[in-house]
Amino acid sequence: MNQIKTKKIFPPVFLTVFLIFPLILAKAQSRQLQEDRFEQNANISSENSNFPQDNNRLKVLADTTISNAQIVSQNNNNFEIAFALINKKNTQTGIKYAVKLQKQEDDQNNPYYLDSHVFKEALTLEENQTVTKKVNYVAPPFLSGDFAISIEIINSQGLKLASSYLGQVTLNGSNQYIEIIPSNCQLLMQDNQYPLDQIIGVKEQQDFSLQCEIENKTQRSITYKPEFSFRAKSKVGELIKNKKAEFQTRTIEPQTVEEISIQVPKISAPRNYFVEFNLKELEKPVSNKVFFRYKAEGVGAVIETLELDKNYYKKGEEINVKLLWDKETVSSNKRSVEAVDTSQDYGFKLMLEVINDQGKACFNSGFQQINNRRFTFSQTSQVDCFDPTIRAAILNSDGEALDSKVVEMGSKDQKEIKGKSKIQETKSLVTIIIKIFIALAVLILSIIIIIMLAKKINKKK
Repeated sequence: MNQIKTKKIFPPVFLTVFLIFPLILAKAQSRQLQEDRFEQNANISSENSNFPQDNNRLKVLADTTISNAQIVSQNNNNFEIAFALINKKNTQTGIKYAVKLQKQEDDQNNPYYLDSHVFKEALTLEENQTVTKKVNYVAPPFLSGDFAISIEIINSQGLKLASSYLGQVTLNGSNQYIEIIPSNCQLLMQDNQYPLDQIIGVKEQQDFSLQCEIENKTQRSITYKPEFSFRAKSKVGELIKNKKAEFQTRTIEPQTVEEISIQVPKISAPRNYFVEFNLKELEKPVSNKVFFRYKAEGVGAVIETLELDKNYYKKGEEINVKLLWDKETVSSNKRSVEAVDTSQDYGFKLMLEVINDQGKACFNSGFQQINNRRFTFSQTSQVDCFDPTIRAAILNSDGEALDSKVVEMGSKDQKEIKGKSKIQETKSLVTIIIKIFIALAVLILSIIIIIMLAKKINKKK
């Protein structure tokens, strides 16, 4: 009788434990996978949050300021500068900073300055984040006298977010150079004159010139060559190579002032351009710089958003790219952005590239026809693609860039990201093994308890 009762109690309980055990294990594995996926994608959210999904949503302007800006030290024309960037609202990407130098007697709001240096670093600032920086700026060695120095921060769209006056500095350079006097420069187009701080609209068939007064402050003749540098949108924009910018040398006699007029080797692809002009002797700067902007009129394109679905890929994983773009019409009095008419073939092509932290291409890049406003692209990663940087450019039928965008997905320590996949795999495996042993121990203990309880019951009976 006792044996029968034991047999009756043991099988159902054992069956119950046996059935529950796989469910517990499966749930544990599922939770571990969810945790792993969350950890893998946690540092993507701040990057992707900057890409609007709905163009009709209200866009909040940035609230980024400069604090505690100061000149830490000066050694001749070398400066160490410290400052803090404070971002109060929303994640801001592509933030760059620049130092500019102008004559001390000039008004600080005067648009004319003699030198500017844009630092290569592009920052991503999270909401309510403060970043402190120390940078070195080297002023041109030939400048001498009292100057005003300031620092400014600019976003990737060319919008100046803030500026801070650092103070007056005295430079003791050689003063042996050609001075280009910015206030005595103007742009000439069709018998009209425009000051350098005015943005002019230039049609494809139009040409325009830069006219400046220059002074040779040296005791010798200088043979120089004019040089123009073009950037997209603003001083922090992408540097654009211009094959047409080739000039013959010119000579200015010692201690003389003369007027020069040079046709600007314009780039005609419709967009805004920031231009830097100076003179060089044997490929070395021999003058200060002047700056101006112009609009190349016509129908172009603007990249609104560009994103990847992750911030790292193992070899063989699929890389998914999303891009949103619009048609841009640039004219002398306005710039309008409209939704792409998918029924029209603009003849535009998309150049796409994704590179890893070692500078290697993650897949074979190339040109893609682009007509749809929302463009998606998938390709298998041919290498381990950690901290990927994605570059995209929309080109017209002549191969000229209408717009470009660069997004760096790696925001954490490279070693941490690089080893993350292997660490997570090891962590997941170890965790699962531990949970299996625990579950087995619970199962064995349950069986022992059940047997003991069954024997105890049988003894009483």
